[in-house]
Amino acid sequence: MSRVDDNPKKQLQPPFMFRNIHTVTDLTNFTMSWFDVCFEGMIVFQAHPLIRAMRFYEEASELVQSRGLSREDAHRVVDYVYDRPVGDSQDEIGGSLITLLLLAKTGSYDIFNCFRDELHKNYGRIPKIRARQLEKPQPTGGVGIDLPALMKSIGNG
Repeated sequence: MSRVDDNPKKQLQPPFMFRNIHTVTDLTNFTMSWFDVCFEGMIVFQAHPLIRAMRFYEEASELVQSRGLSREDAHRVVDYVYDRPVGDSQDEIGGSLITLLLLAKTGSYDIFNCFRDELHKNYGRIPKIRARQLEKPQPTGGVGIDLPALMKSIGNG
C-alpha cells in the first residue's frame, strides 16, 4: 500500500480547502476527510469509543496544561469527576463544547482559526501522527485490535 506522503492524490491542497470552514458541519466534514487520509479509513480509530475518549482526554489535558493548570489541580478534577455518577454522553459533549468555547474566549482564540491551523499542520505530519499512535496509552484491557499490525498495514510501525 502506498504511503500518504508518496501519493499526491492524498495530499492536501492548501490553503483554499480551509476557506470554507464556517460551521460545525464544516468542521466535522474536514475532520473526517483528514482522518480518512491519515488513517486510510481505519474505522477502529474513528469509531472505537474508548480510543476516541482517550484521544479527547489527551488533547483536553494538553489544552488545560497549556493554559496553566497544574498536574495537582488536574488530578483533583479527575478525582472530583470520578467520585460522581457517570453522566449522559450527549449532555457531556454539550458541556464540553460550551466550556471549550468559553475557554477559547478567555484567551481571545477563534476556534475556527485554531481548527484550520491545526488541521493544516496535521496534513503535513501524517507519518509522525501514525507513528505516535503506537506510543500512546490504550484503554485498559485493550480494544480487541492488534495496533502494531494495523499501523504496519498502512506504512507505519
